[in-house]
Amino acid sequence: NQPANVNFDGHFGDAKLAITGTAGPLTPTFDMDIAVTLDTESVAAFAPLAGMDLPDIGPLSVSIKLTGKGGKYAASDLITTLDDQNVTVEAKGSVADLAALSGLELEAKVDADQLTQILKAMGYQSEHPLPDTLDATIEMSGSLKDLAVPRFQTKIRGQGLHITGSGEAKNITTLEGVKADLLLEAESLDGIAEIAKAKLPPLGPLKATAGIVSKGKNLDLIEIKADLTSKIIHADVAGSIGDPLKLKDVNAKVNLGVNSFAWLADYVKMKLPPLGQLKASAKITSKGDVLGLE
Repeated sequence: NQPANVNFDGHFGDAKLAITGTAGPLTPTFDMDIAVTLDTESVAAFAPLAGMDLPDIGPLSVSIKLTGKGGKYAASDLITTLDDQNVTVEAKGSVADLAALSGLELEAKVDADQLTQILKAMGYQSEHPLPDTLDATIEMSGSLKDLAVPRFQTKIRGQGLHITGSGEAKNITTLEGVKADLLLEAESLDGIAEIAKAKLPPLGPLKATAGIVSKGKNLDLIEIKADLTSKIIHADVAGSIGDPLKLKDVNAKVNLGVNSFAWLADYVKMKLPPLGQLKASAKITSKGDVLGLE
């Protein structure tokens, strides 16, 4: 019942596993101070453990230090690196209390330039082309019940779309203290029309921004701005939604301008009179659960 040296060098399935350090005494609690490293050429090696098919991407390297004394166990110096030709992932972190999953500190970064291929390898099939370039960074701390996100940033590009987002949260599990900003830029609405299986006139480019804020445990406010321009139509929207989940406290203004109705005649295949420019504006508000238009 004394500390003993541990030195293991073997395999876990197709992955190389190494464990070094000390373990013991065994009672009254199991103490340990060990370092674990795991290396594999492909994530697919863990498919039997996960009980599902995993993509054939890699190599993957994981290292972690596990310590335990007096019945309290912690994980530190966690470093995970995935270096595939289509995606790279870097993560590092620690957990102060493994039993309670508290004292979590985690930082992860993901870079992918073939997102569609990766999703297909994971079993997700999309009939529509998706943006392929993804860059994301996230920091998390706390516990599973009180998980803070001090920093989140992402960029998604491809198929005529450019999306950037950033945010933070005091407790992401309850949506408390959320602050987030989102920017969407689209060269045209063709991709959106294809996904929605709707026939739309040639519209674009589109630029839209959204700001999300929560003070309590619900999303309290979304501020939205959108600007759609083309040779035939210009439309812009500016407003806010006080309760996004229930669509309450809506306050928005919409402006619409049409240069000519000639395009509409070709689009709807109808003969229309020679109408010229049109300008219109409207205000959308809500009272309770009812939306109003002025």
